[in-house]
Amino acid sequence: MPQEDAGITEHSSLSQHKQNGADEVKQVKVDNDAGHDGVDGWVVVFSSFGIHAIFHGLALSFGVIFVELVDYFNTGRGETAWVGSIVFGVQSVSGIAFALVSVPSKVIVNQHMKQRRSLANCVSSSGSGIGGAALSAGLHHLSNTYGWRGMILITASILLNGVVFGGLFFPKKHRKPAQAMIAVYTPYTHLPKRATDLKIKETEISWLLPIIGIASVVGKLFFGWLGDFKFVNNRHLLASAVMMCGICAIATPFLTTFPMLVGFAVVFGVFIGVFFGTRNVVLVDVVGVENFSKSYGILLLSQGVSTLIGTPMTGWIYDATSEYSASFFTVGSMFLASSVILFLQEKVEIMWTQRKLDQNQTISTLTVPTQLEILLVNS
Repeated sequence: MPQEDAGITEHSSLSQHKQNGADEVKQVKVDNDAGHDGVDGWVVVFSSFGIHAIFHGLALSFGVIFVELVDYFNTGRGETAWVGSIVFGVQSVSGIAFALVSVPSKVIVNQHMKQRRSLANCVSSSGSGIGGAALSAGLHHLSNTYGWRGMILITASILLNGVVFGGLFFPKKHRKPAQAMIAVYTPYTHLPKRATDLKIKETEISWLLPIIGIASVVGKLFFGWLGDFKFVNNRHLLASAVMMCGICAIATPFLTTFPMLVGFAVVFGVFIGVFFGTRNVVLVDVVGVENFSKSYGILLLSQGVSTLIGTPMTGWIYDATSEYSASFFTVGSMFLASSVILFLQEKVEIMWTQRKLDQNQTISTLTVPTQLEILLVNS
């Protein structure tokens, strides 16, 4: 009898353990689905859009400033690229200034939105493309009118509008507290100078970054809408977009006319828009809303280090070779490697999950007494 009681008790304990596990999984799912897509959620999305427009738009417009600084100070492109990479790299590493704006603008959207989370992230981040397009054209005009010093002063006053957008952020009630990137910003910085080397007219060059910005908005909005459908695998979508960016970068040295560079700007802009629009959605899918803030911080850390060295690195390669082919080949290879890692990561995750399920099934078989064993004990 004691042996029978022990078997029944063990069986009951295991059943309770399974029930607790099921309850925990259910609760995690509820937490991951936080948000109700209400009016307050879309207000937050609009505010995040504004933050992206003025802050990230400036980051994507640095190529205009880069050209002015190289010409004015007559320095190497690798050395000059530090100006932008330090600003936008340090924001991801130290948590100061831009990071205090950037991180909340991404985290809060995922806290408020549920059914249209993919679209909301893409609408929010499309501010980067619109801001990049507007600021690229505006900075070029300001530089010609007021010089690069006046341009920077006016840009600083534009950034103060972040106070207004930040004032519209409010936390979701009853919530739990909360790739690789070397290649991403390189085309934004070096493409205008690449066009200058090809003797393309200055008036035509000024269109390249705005075209990337506009194309990225189209890519974000369309694929953001598409990503909310259940038949779409956002992780595959992200990996495919990164792969296309790599192909574009590798093709760049063979593009020698303005129409060709416009074609690059359109295709690259669409798929870099998909990258910026879907990476946060994928991150939420992987770690859940309750862990998004911490995970996004880790992502920013790696992004900051990569941004800090990525753009100067491609500039140094140019300084060593006196042309951009090796630089863009390197960038393209990094994009392609990142896409392969994204595809493999999902496969490894599936294999790991299956292995854990097999182990749990083996343990259950060894520990749970069968009906025959119970009958034998009773007899």
